[in-house]
Amino acid sequence: MEDVIAIPREPQEATEDSISETVELKVLSNGSVSKSKKQEKKQGKRSKDDKMAVTQRLKELDETKGKYLRGGESKKREKRFGKVRNKLLRHRLLQEEERLKESALRTARAEILQPAEESYLVAENDLEKTYKFSQNEIKAQADQNTVAKMLDLKFPDFGSYRLDYTRNGRYMALGSSKGHLGVMDSLRNDLKFEINLNETIRDVKFLHNVSMIAVAQKKHLYIYDDTGLEIHRLKNHVAPMKLEFLPYHFLLASVGRGGWLKYQDTSTGELVAEWRTKLGPCDCMAQNPSNAVISLGHANGCLTMWSPSVSKPLVKMLCHKGPIRDIAFLNDGNHMVTAGLDGKVSIWDVRNYKRMHSYYTPRPPMSIGISQTGLLSLGCGYQTLVWKDAIKQKASSPYMRHTIKGQQITHTKFRPYEDILALGHTGGMMTMVVPGSGVSNYDAFEANPFQNAKQMRESEVHSLLEKLQPDMIVLDPASIAKIDQASAEVIEKEKQENQTVEVKQLKNKQRGKSKIGRKLKRMKANVVSEEREKLRKKLEDMQKAKEKLADSESEKGTFAAFFPRKS
Repeated sequence: MEDVIAIPREPQEATEDSISETVELKVLSNGSVSKSKKQEKKQGKRSKDDKMAVTQRLKELDETKGKYLRGGESKKREKRFGKVRNKLLRHRLLQEEERLKESALRTARAEILQPAEESYLVAENDLEKTYKFSQNEIKAQADQNTVAKMLDLKFPDFGSYRLDYTRNGRYMALGSSKGHLGVMDSLRNDLKFEINLNETIRDVKFLHNVSMIAVAQKKHLYIYDDTGLEIHRLKNHVAPMKLEFLPYHFLLASVGRGGWLKYQDTSTGELVAEWRTKLGPCDCMAQNPSNAVISLGHANGCLTMWSPSVSKPLVKMLCHKGPIRDIAFLNDGNHMVTAGLDGKVSIWDVRNYKRMHSYYTPRPPMSIGISQTGLLSLGCGYQTLVWKDAIKQKASSPYMRHTIKGQQITHTKFRPYEDILALGHTGGMMTMVVPGSGVSNYDAFEANPFQNAKQMRESEVHSLLEKLQPDMIVLDPASIAKIDQASAEVIEKEKQENQTVEVKQLKNKQRGKSKIGRKLKRMKANVVSEEREKLRKKLEDMQKAKEKLADSESEKGTFAAFFPRKS
């Protein structure tokens, strides 16, 4: 038999409302308690809602997990790994794939602990435009920390300035065309060092951290430490004009007036590769952050993509009708922005090398910058334009605008993890606030803006241990996991063809003791060839014939040659 009892939820007097809120429990014959059908229905609805919420959360996790997976979809890789014949290798590959999946899932789950989001300028209505807000108006409404980051350094006697930030955005380097070099702590607005080199500076670039900075000077490439002391002079880099550093490969790339692209390994000091572009002087260079391929812009409007393992350009495409002034890549590496002297800014899809859309500027842009959130900055004469959502789709108007009267803007650079845009111009440098340009949440293992000395040493050691080889720089990074089914002879032949370097033939000049013609003769003196062997035999035969003739004449007498015998 089953008895039904009613238990009120609160110890109050039973009223009509309280009786309706009671929970009916059934006391079974064995002494256990069970819930009534009404309560089971309510819990069934709740469990369904909970299941729907869980499935929705799992879908969100799968979507966010895809951002952190390496090399595209994991299912395709698992199918490829299943075809591997070696059981031990197949097991290890699948085990490594499971580890990567678990790591991506943990990272996706940790996103809930990062509630901060990027904030942008928003207009009240359609008649109001965000680009009409000036920096003075923003400064009047901003907090003290933001106001302290808005700098305006005037150096009218040192020419135009080039800028660079470290990967964590902590330090900023300044280099002017008349030799002024300085490094400052952007977090504390403290000057680290300042020197005058009394020589032209064309570009500055931080290496793996603030302890080393590369400077492209008039004749050679120099490297200084964090106190301004010169520690290296790289003579192989002659008249460099632009620099790029590949942080995961520890490679410093430079291109100069001679049109030579050179890769220097900063961990070992070796010159990894030097390729001749054959397109004249080059002062435009950028790297793709997804595959570390270097892109060069040339005076004939062509863009070439290079790798240290291949002597010829991987890609060569015509982008503009005039010289290319600057190149920039989005963080995902799938989109590229180029600016030319024809006044056009073109957006390209690197996956199929097609132009998506273009913008026309009032003046030819001299510098391009792309922030971590995808904002695009253009330095056009005395004016800086910042565009929002202008790369993947075409925007109708700029997001922000700033004017520096009487100066020419030569370089624009976004500060990582901050809403700051640094501008280098002919009269010094300044920083402007661009809301939404920096990522609000940072990965301390990748780049920590608040890094101390101990953490900097540890990250340097880890990055050296995880250093990638130059051969891994390819257009498609996913191809590294694929197996090359060609034979060893074919692979070796391809390597030799890629590493062939053209040897200049020395001209045969006849003037001077040590001219090239005489050097060639001395070089060929010890070379044994078929023609040389034939000539030597011919001379020996002629010498033997002369000796025979002399012997016969001596036997006939002295006058025998003058009085021939009559027949």
